[in-house]
Amino acid sequence: MVAVDLDLNVILWNASAEAMFGWSRREVLGRPYPLVPEGRQHELLDVLDHFRAGRPFEREDRIREHETGRLIDVRVSTVPLRDADGQIQGAIAFFSDITERKRAEERLRFANALLRAQQETSPDGMLVVDNAATILFWNRRFGEMWGVPSALLETLDDRLVLEHCSRIVENSAAFLERVRFLYDHPAESSREEIVLKDGRTFERYSGPMHAPDGKHCGRIWYFRDISQRKRAEQERAAFLEQIYQAQKINALGQLAGGVAHDFQNLLAVILGNVDILQTALPPHPTAAPACAMIREAAQQAMGIAHNLLAFSRRMPIEKKPVLLWSVVEDTIGILGHLLPGGVQVVAEPGSEPLWVVADAVQLKQVLINLAINARDAMPDGGTLSVSTTLRSGPDAGHAPQEGMAWACVSVRDTGHGIPESLRPHLFEPFVSTKAPGTGTGFGLAIARSIVEDHGGRIEFETELGVGTVFHVLLPCVNAEVTEELPPPSESVPVGQAQTILVAENDRFMRETIVSTLRRLNYDVVTAADGEALLHGWQSHRDRVALLVVNLDLPRKCGMECLRDVRRSAPDLPAILLAGRVEAAFEDELDDRTFLLSKPFSAGQLAILAKRILIHGCGGENTNA
Repeated sequence: MVAVDLDLNVILWNASAEAMFGWSRREVLGRPYPLVPEGRQHELLDVLDHFRAGRPFEREDRIREHETGRLIDVRVSTVPLRDADGQIQGAIAFFSDITERKRAEERLRFANALLRAQQETSPDGMLVVDNAATILFWNRRFGEMWGVPSALLETLDDRLVLEHCSRIVENSAAFLERVRFLYDHPAESSREEIVLKDGRTFERYSGPMHAPDGKHCGRIWYFRDISQRKRAEQERAAFLEQIYQAQKINALGQLAGGVAHDFQNLLAVILGNVDILQTALPPHPTAAPACAMIREAAQQAMGIAHNLLAFSRRMPIEKKPVLLWSVVEDTIGILGHLLPGGVQVVAEPGSEPLWVVADAVQLKQVLINLAINARDAMPDGGTLSVSTTLRSGPDAGHAPQEGMAWACVSVRDTGHGIPESLRPHLFEPFVSTKAPGTGTGFGLAIARSIVEDHGGRIEFETELGVGTVFHVLLPCVNAEVTEELPPPSESVPVGQAQTILVAENDRFMRETIVSTLRRLNYDVVTAADGEALLHGWQSHRDRVALLVVNLDLPRKCGMECLRDVRRSAPDLPAILLAGRVEAAFEDELDDRTFLLSKPFSAGQLAILAKRILIHGCGGENTNA
């Protein structure tokens, strides 16, 4: 308690004032009022006017403390001080130290501002509702997520907001039922996912809100948009499924390659023995046609083995001039095993022969991929048309050389067409027009890769409900080739009793080769594996003129054996027998090392052996 006269000199200063402000009574009594902070002395004039007018006042102020000079916050109540006649002699003020309260209020304001900033910048939408369905709080994110107009939120009516939200969720009945359940059971907490009609997914958490006395006073709702996470999970699951499918395809390719390899050995035995029969049997009206039929069936089986090896990626890529329609016809023949009866195939050859430089097996793979896509686009049946045309002139488009002509294969279906959203990404890996789990998403990506590797391009046209047509364009060439294979009736050249070392692990194949060579006047030494080959070479090295070696020998592979032999006989010629050729071996083929691909006929083996032994070479070294 402090009192001052009309001149603002201190006339009362109690013990509490001493403790609060730090000045003793002796220091301040009779002296000017000391509590005004520096720079605010002019305010004393206003205080003096209040004293003289006899008006009491109350306010919060910040005044200075004597000992340290720091400012403290006080609440001050001032009343006039009158004498016995009622005349105003000064004023008396009662001070309360509110410094801690002000600090607490400041901390609370800061905490509230921080909380509000966190709420407004939170990625989660928040809504707080009391027991009377009145909205107590919402943040900006809540309104953005649910698209709730500000005017609707400002009504503070939770029922109106709930009605708005229920209109945009996928299952409004279940949504409303769950919300009502939580309102009817105040102690319940809940966490679930909500799917909206626009495809977004929200994770919703709701829990009870309690007052300081523990009573339930409302409910708080949190909403988090997890659409991106859900999409990532779905993409990851799809990616894993694609990997799984790719692994299955790889395993199937390995199996197909193994089957084709064994199949080739059997076909080589069949073809070799047909040649022996045709030579050994006397002319007969039924024997010759029977041998011809066996040969034709074996050659057709060779095509199947070739396709299996292409599928397993075990066939070397061999680009050469091919007649495009011939490749198309072969592919159509294969499609009979892949297309259901409800799909009709229409072949439309062009008016002139079109030649392209291509690997026929890879080109067939492209056409098969397109045909399978067409089949799956026509689940209820339809028409698959395959045609060839010549494109030239200004409409040929993007030709690498001016005036270049393109050979075009078009594969057309009458299916459902391709959705517009997929068209820009159609040739990307893992993109499929088929239902989940029914396609790998690799077919078109592989097709485009093969076509571009051949210097071409692939285009498509599509219309929903009408169908799709893919155009495969390849550069035309002016070339015609025929295989240099001896016809069955051609006489097979005989040898001059040279010694040939034959290493073949398949017993039937080995016996067929040995029988063929001995019949053609060759001396033959045999081996069933790599170690036997090396032993045979050491025993007969002085007279062996030619090696015939299977690359896939057990115990030691054929190529390693050949390298060992050539350390002592570098000029010894060799014929390598293989159903497939590893890329690492292709570099070792030269003018004394020749490849004979399985299956082969006795005539092919005899002609190649004769060329090597008589002329010292087999001509240009290509896969025979």
